[in-house]
Amino acid sequence: FEKGAGCVDVDDIAAELDEAEADDEVKTILMVFDTPGGMVMGTPECGVRILNVEKPIYAFSRGLMASAGYWLASCTQGIFCTTTAQVGSIGVCSSFLDLSKMADLAGIKVKTFESGTYKGMGTPGTSLTAEQEVYLKGRVQALAQNFYEHVQTQRAHAGPIAAADMQGQTFSGYEAEAKGLVDGVYNSLAELEKFLIE
Repeated sequence: FEKGAGCVDVDDIAAELDEAEADDEVKTILMVFDTPGGMVMGTPECGVRILNVEKPIYAFSRGLMASAGYWLASCTQGIFCTTTAQVGSIGVCSSFLDLSKMADLAGIKVKTFESGTYKGMGTPGTSLTAEQEVYLKGRVQALAQNFYEHVQTQRAHAGPIAAADMQGQTFSGYEAEAKGLVDGVYNSLAELEKFLIE
């Protein structure tokens, strides 16, 4: 269902990279991104696959290159975009819908029986305890710290990325270039391809 709606699985990306590397006619790989991001699971592993590509590999966006998409793009040898592309959204987000009031209004009482403090948290119709909220916030911060360190490592050639620029916001082309998030701004994919060939 998700693929039918335009989603791409990290396994699909890895398979296409395998194909491109096996094809002697492919000299350079250009990954085109238009994504709001995705899940943490599988993203770092896909990033390692990109880092292990032996052919020249670059990233480009004329739309949105955000969050998990930016993680993957930063694994390439260079990131490029158009002036109106939006780049960044570096960080991690986890959401919880507290439907307990709705359940109460519907006359539904949800009870869970857990073996530990964190088991069963997020069960629809329940609220998070204070301990569970602290735990989830800690997990989000730990994952975000991994993201920040990944970007700093992969973008080291562009200089340190300011912590203020990794707060979940996106930047247009020239802003992103000035902040070290991309290596160049082009009007189109064709213009970038011409640059890479030359």
